[in-house]
Amino acid sequence: MKKLFLVCLMMLAGSAWAEEETSKNQESEQLRLRMLVESHRSYMGLDKGYSSRLRASIKPYITFSSEELLSTQGNPVAEIEVSCDQSGKILSWKMTRSSGNDAWDKAVIKAVEKTGTLPLNNGYIPPNILFSFRPRESQ
Repeated sequence: MKKLFLVCLMMLAGSAWAEEETSKNQESEQLRLRMLVESHRSYMGLDKGYSSRLRASIKPYITFSSEELLSTQGNPVAEIEVSCDQSGKILSWKMTRSSGNDAWDKAVIKAVEKTGTLPLNNGYIPPNILFSFRPRESQ
């Protein structure tokens, strides 16, 4: 059952990349991906506590100076999809949405690279996880 769900998830995600990339389609695709991720989490029993543990494993490695923070307009979001093996070891990452701030994007990427391994939830971790980080998030 898990395998069938993951295959359907990959097919749905793959079909969207073939569509024309307009800003309206991109926003719609982002929403669809978030909904897929949330439904995947629900299906696999990944609660918000586990999601928080996943984020907490990356956040300490984000280094963004107070000068960089002061020069950042607004609170842009950087989204990064992380792929990992069954042990939680990070195999690869892909920036799915740039914040528009190169320094913030680089800080998030370096944090993912430094993290190395993500925690398991009852011996399981999804093979692909979408993370969103903002420079002005509560710590």
